[in-house]
Amino acid sequence: MKHLKLEVKTVKGWGKLLRVVEQTHRGKDFGDSEGGYKFISGEFTLISAISVALISAISVALVGNCLYVRGEVTENDNDCVVVPSEEWLEQCRKAVRAYNDFYAGKVGEDEGEVEFIE
Repeated sequence: MKHLKLEVKTVKGWGKLLRVVEQTHRGKDFGDSEGGYKFISGEFTLISAISVALISAISVALVGNCLYVRGEVTENDNDCVVVPSEEWLEQCRKAVRAYNDFYAGKVGEDEGEVEFIE
């Protein structure tokens, strides 16, 4: 079963950072669309290509907000990314919940716990 868990840390006086803590599948095995590299939930896209990175402002016009999770480049697996806004973080939470629920066979059920550590 595919699963994704993220951690959010608040740095006082600076903002929030996000890090991938657990990810069971990466690269072409991550999702179902675009060769398997993507999982799209509403206007938010999770992508497992290259390495952990945040593409927000640039990609809004193309595919909405997105988060690059662990991909083929493993040396960046524990990198943190800056959370650009609370709205972005909420969309990210919903996408992670949708990803985990979809691959656990819980599509259409009540929303479960989001796999975020805060």
